[in-house]
Amino acid sequence: MGSAAKPSVGSTHSALSYEKWQAVTVSDDEDGEAKPLLPSRKDPAQVEADGEMYERYKALFKAHLKGKFPLALRKLLARFIAVQHRGTESSNIYRYSEIVGLISQRRAELMHDADALPALCELHKKIVNAAKEGEAGVGDVAQAAPK
Repeated sequence: MGSAAKPSVGSTHSALSYEKWQAVTVSDDEDGEAKPLLPSRKDPAQVEADGEMYERYKALFKAHLKGKFPLALRKLLARFIAVQHRGTESSNIYRYSEIVGLISQRRAELMHDADALPALCELHKKIVNAAKEGEAGVGDVAQAAPK
């Protein structure tokens, strides 16, 4: 049998040096607008359409569910509806990266908050009932909703 070299018991290792981190000048206090981690492939028209849809649903959440659900949740759900909307396409598959991105960033609120699903269902019921009754301001959203 060959004998393996054993480290000597009394040997010491040199301490780690963290001097390389002294040259890093990145700070969370930087001025300027925050930039997304990944560049967006959305064209300006899609960004504008998403913004309009977000504002419409935010207003609907406010009109129908204000006081029943927290503002932060209502705004998040309005953003989720806008991001996943298929627009004029037959499917929202082309929105996959945006949908997954939003869900991965806000998973706890979207998937595990006990109020998220009831808030979406409640708003859906309000929109459907208002559309049946011909309520003003809801028809635009009902027409924009996926069929």
